Amino acid sequence: MVCAQPIGFKLGYERDGYFYSWLGGVLPEYRRLGIAKALADKQENWALKNGYDSITFKTRNRHKSMLLFSIKNGFNILKIEEKENIGEYRIWLRKMI
Repeated sequence: MVCAQPIGFKLGYERDGYFYSWLGGVLPEYRRLGIAKALADKQENWALKNGYDSITFKTRNRHKSMLLFSIKNGFNILKIEEKENIGEYRIWLRKMI
């Protein structure tokens, strides 16, 4: 599949000595094609080659598809930050690479 515009992205940075996967996304019409997984794999490979041993990120409890995607791809829940609304709870996840 060839596209004239970007269809997805993945951003991360070093945070307190570990690699933090900050933001990512895939256009709705290109979801469920393995693009998010390919981007995540690329990010993990880059992090590993650059001396990191894990990837960490946080999401909100209301983002069920992100939670399922991350657990399916080897992430473990690290901690939960409670908020007033349960859907807004922040869930921290980490994967050793």
